[in-house]
Amino acid sequence: MTGAVLAVFPTVTSTLTYNYVADGYFLAFFCMCLASLLLIKGWKYTIPAALLIMFGYGIYQAYITVAILLLLVYLLDQLVYQSIDVKEARKLIGRFLTGGMAGSVLYYTVLNGMMAVKQAQFSEYQGIRDAFSFSELNLLKSVKKCVKGFLYYFFDFTQGVNWFAVFNTVMFLFLIGFVIAAIKKREIYKEWERMFWTLFCLAAMPFCAYILYFVRPSVDYHNLMVMGHAVFYLAFVLHYERLEDLNRFALGVKQWGIVILSMLITVNFTVLANVSYVKLQMAYWCSYGIIVQIADRIAVTPGARDCEKMAVLGHLAGSEAYSVLMPPDMTGITDTYILKKRDATVGQNVMLSMLKDYCGVEYEDASDEELEEIRQMKEFAEMGKWPEEGSVSVLNGMVVIRMEEETEGRR
Repeated sequence: MTGAVLAVFPTVTSTLTYNYVADGYFLAFFCMCLASLLLIKGWKYTIPAALLIMFGYGIYQAYITVAILLLLVYLLDQLVYQSIDVKEARKLIGRFLTGGMAGSVLYYTVLNGMMAVKQAQFSEYQGIRDAFSFSELNLLKSVKKCVKGFLYYFFDFTQGVNWFAVFNTVMFLFLIGFVIAAIKKREIYKEWERMFWTLFCLAAMPFCAYILYFVRPSVDYHNLMVMGHAVFYLAFVLHYERLEDLNRFALGVKQWGIVILSMLITVNFTVLANVSYVKLQMAYWCSYGIIVQIADRIAVTPGARDCEKMAVLGHLAGSEAYSVLMPPDMTGITDTYILKKRDATVGQNVMLSMLKDYCGVEYEDASDEELEEIRQMKEFAEMGKWPEEGSVSVLNGMVVIRMEEETEGRR
């Protein structure tokens, strides 16, 4: 059941839309899971766990939430259901914090060392360049964004009633009921420190799920970054084997409720995945048709064959969206085109790549300075916009394609 939920989890679907990095992201997920397991096993595994955390950070920093939430769920399980001694719980917390901090420090040290050796600069993508300066540090803003992000992801009814939010609501009501029943049945409320750590772990989970907001509140926490949310569904399935001392009727309701709701959640995730792939297939064929037309237009443009560079200015109408709100907000899915606007931050020009891969038309990408020169030219201002006549021309010794006017933002 846990395997089924994970295999079709929305973040997995979004990750697979970026096939060229999917293996790396899943490796980061594996590293964080294995690091969590090692930290649980004992102090002697702290160093290898820290190295795995460092490696996972290096692939995708957002996946640190996977390790944090897994460890929180384990700690809650020990406090509430396994009746671990509070002193042992404190030792666990210390070990988890030690391993996590060691991995974070290692990552920061190695990363800065490599950047110094290569004499390179951090990317501006998602504000990575300024992230470690904590220049945007605002605790209250970060807390608000964590709460808003958590509620928006799991309980988004702004687009009307939907199965994703309905199933999540029922699941969390079950989880709350399970925890309350366990606290009451085991009289945990009579042990103030155990009760404190239990409530602390529960309260910390929404904030740990969006922990990068505390590094940079303006970060765009899209669907690729919330793999840790899968832990909430795993915690729900885990309760099938908890509270087994309930009466026969209550036990049956609990177990069948978990089985049925988990199946419904899995089916819904599967439907979301299939709808996503259908949308991508449609966007691909729409984009393929456009790119073939552009290649044909280049072929009949005088002087285009003698050029080595191409300047694409603007974007196709409706092509800026990089996600579709189903819900959840499925990153990597679009209802229009996969021909995205040139992104200098990550060095990506989708149009040039598609022309090369599908039409055998290969050009170098024009630099930012060259693009700015072209924008200032009278001949460019007189060009038509795609697909109008004159939207493909040769200026300054390079092929120039004028799409729609450029706008700020990605959506």
